[in-house]
Amino acid sequence: AIADLGNWRLPPPKVPKEDKRKTPITPVPTESGFCPPAEAGSITKKGLWFYIDLQGNLQGPFETAKMRAWFEAGFFNADTKAAPSFYGERPKKTWKVSELYEHPQKEAFVMDNET
Repeated sequence: AIADLGNWRLPPPKVPKEDKRKTPITPVPTESGFCPPAEAGSITKKGLWFYIDLQGNLQGPFETAKMRAWFEAGFFNADTKAAPSFYGERPKKTWKVSELYEHPQKEAFVMDNET
């Protein structure tokens, strides 16, 4: 038997809102021809990063400023594998810092507004 619920109705189903996040920007080669991997997007606009630790584990996400501080302190080098994250999503691929930046000592983990 079905109970009489009167005028009670189920709420309308939730419809997902349109995803208004920006599409990652494709990198442009420098004058010397260096170009980071296209899959990495515009790395100078990324606010979050992941890296692969010495045990091979993915660590992150971490803010760009923290990654820069660790890089300057020598915790990372040009061979450390890292990946930018546009929204905090886990990366599917990582690259050596030297593949992401033409001049890692000067450019690694620096946002556009910091140069």
